[in-house]
Amino acid sequence: MIVHAKNFNTTPIAMPMSPVDMTVSFMRPGFATTGKLTCDGKIVYSGGRIAIAEGRVWDEAGAHIAHGTESCLVMAVPVPKSNAGT
Repeated sequence: MIVHAKNFNTTPIAMPMSPVDMTVSFMRPGFATTGKLTCDGKIVYSGGRIAIAEGRVWDEAGAHIAHGTESCLVMAVPVPKSNAGT
């Protein structure tokens, strides 16, 4: 997913996430001759357990190539106790 690369960097530390739902719609094909493709992604919602994002791809002429949305489950990971000082 487009946005997964930027992946929800709103948490203070990296949190593992698992996709719950992903939808990608392709409006037109992108070929090697299409030229430079640009993508943009944003967080629509980031809560304690669910995060939602969307992304868009367009070509040099500004034509919309693709649009995607993704919902992810934010997984809490136990932080191991430090063995420092023992």
